[in-house]
Amino acid sequence: MSLDVSIGGSPVTIDEGTLQIAAVINGIDRLSVEVTSVDGSVRPALGAAVLVSKSVAVLTSSVASPTVLTTTEPHGIVSGQTVTIAGHTGSTPALSGAYVATRTGPTTFTVPVNVTTGGTGGTVARRIFGGSVCKPTERGFQGVGLTPITTAVNALDFNALADRRYVTATIPAGTLLAALQVLVTYLTPYGVTLDSAQATGPTLPALTYDAKKLSEVFTDLETLSGYVRDISYEQVLGMYAPGTIAAPFNITDGDGYVDGDLEVEPGDEGYANRVILRAGTAVQVEETDTWTANGTARSWDFTYPVVQRWYAVYVTPPGGSATLYIIPEDGVGTTLTIAFAAGTISQNVGQTTYVSGTTITILYMAQFPFTVQAPLASTEPTAEQIAHGLWEIAVAAPDCTNATTAQAMAEAELDVRVSATARIVRYATYADGLRPGQIQTINSTTRHISVSCLITEVRARDVRNLMRYDVTAVEGTTSQGSWRDTYQQWSGGGTSTMAAISGGGSPPSSSSSMPTVAYLGGSRLNGIAGDAGTVDAPNHVSVPVRWGEIGSVTVTVSVQVKTSNAAVSVTPSVYDDTASAVAATGSASTSTTWVTQMLTLTRPSAGLTHTYRLQLTGSGGSDDVFVCSHPGVQIVPA
Repeated sequence: MSLDVSIGGSPVTIDEGTLQIAAVINGIDRLSVEVTSVDGSVRPALGAAVLVSKSVAVLTSSVASPTVLTTTEPHGIVSGQTVTIAGHTGSTPALSGAYVATRTGPTTFTVPVNVTTGGTGGTVARRIFGGSVCKPTERGFQGVGLTPITTAVNALDFNALADRRYVTATIPAGTLLAALQVLVTYLTPYGVTLDSAQATGPTLPALTYDAKKLSEVFTDLETLSGYVRDISYEQVLGMYAPGTIAAPFNITDGDGYVDGDLEVEPGDEGYANRVILRAGTAVQVEETDTWTANGTARSWDFTYPVVQRWYAVYVTPPGGSATLYIIPEDGVGTTLTIAFAAGTISQNVGQTTYVSGTTITILYMAQFPFTVQAPLASTEPTAEQIAHGLWEIAVAAPDCTNATTAQAMAEAELDVRVSATARIVRYATYADGLRPGQIQTINSTTRHISVSCLITEVRARDVRNLMRYDVTAVEGTTSQGSWRDTYQQWSGGGTSTMAAISGGGSPPSSSSSMPTVAYLGGSRLNGIAGDAGTVDAPNHVSVPVRWGEIGSVTVTVSVQVKTSNAAVSVTPSVYDDTASAVAATGSASTSTTWVTQMLTLTRPSAGLTHTYRLQLTGSGGSDDVFVCSHPGVQIVPA
């Protein structure tokens, strides 16, 4: 066995006994090593490439396709790993350079070459570290201030590249593979490619990011998918399900692999069989729900807690046009009723049940935070709960505002919590080829354990020119580190600001003529004194209109007004914050019952986006006047 180390593209001779490599699952591998240079020339720059390879001698290559190579000692190669063959002679064709190997035994492996004449000799090398310098420190050799120096080199593996990039993008709902195809483009400048054999993986919800570190985005994918992420020492990005990659060897009493004895530790920290996840923070967010009638149901559940306000509901029969219904602030409309506390919308008594295929769409203000549970209440009690009794844990995801993502997060957390009783096994070995994420069978009657384990940590160090590995493995195939306790890393998939109105946008519907609606605020319960002058409507909401994206449309503001005393009038208006001017003014009304007015906005001469808010003006006196968005800004295709 020999170790070959290069720093910054130049080979170096390392000081014996100084090489250490710490590898962890779903993390960044770290290397430390010391190099003494008599001429003081080894002064690596920050970011210089650090490559470490381990080679063994080759005996023969066989006449076969693929050819089988035999080594003089265990090679530590894992199937799918890239190896480099050098100095091998006599084979036809010549075997030289890089190949993707398949392990067939401790001292045999194949490469995809049709060899018609076997060869002998040479070496096969596999990379055991690849990364870049993060901290070089030099000192005089043996503490003497002369030209010879000893340089302590610390390096991070290629997974650290993900800390250098930030993601501002929406990853559409789809497979894990599709998400990785989007994200690998951020690593292309560093020479990283996506594994050509990357599995399709599970389906993920849409994820939206605004300047979020790429490494944290990968953490999101790990949590949602349960997969292990790695940028290999050969700069290949991949994610794989734990348990799908076998370790190069298993552990059995007396097999000679373990140096010393096994240590087995029972795990019990953090166990739970029900997860209650609280998503979002104290904020109101505009959301859209669409339900499809089945011809029987007359009530539907909101996705999020709904704020008590006026709402517009669109009902579209199969093949028909949308009909707009207004539900007032008390929740009781002429055809539909919202039960705000229960979070449901229902057809009123006496209304004909909607035919199958009818869609019901509402734009509403959702009150965050909200909670989800794993497992779903409909599946309880689970076998795990029956076996151990109910154990709950509450967690928070303050930056998640998407119900689908929140449920996926809760399910991923549950997987980790249920496996928290898994035993932890530690041992040392001189056998090569172990990596975090591999599955290994450990069978020891003396330690009363016979299980499949997931290797989670491998720490290697140079001992008399041999590599000794301290290994940590966890019973089962779930990575205990796959869930990050810092839920602030999540971007969810929703938004915490009022959505802007733009041309072409509309609630999901089969009707392309449905107008886009945005609530402007106001109240049917809280009035303003008539002598207050021109003021903002109660609970007003600023709504942006992207004029630059609007084609031929009519933009109107629908409001209702009334006064508590006919001697006092009320006039609604819409104020343009961008232009610092009134954009539209209604007519003065003295009605003591609600009347509707339509105010039309004129396309501004400058600016692509203008923001508007609702105001009202009383004619005087202490009696209250009222205004309410009914339902608010509407963009109707011309």
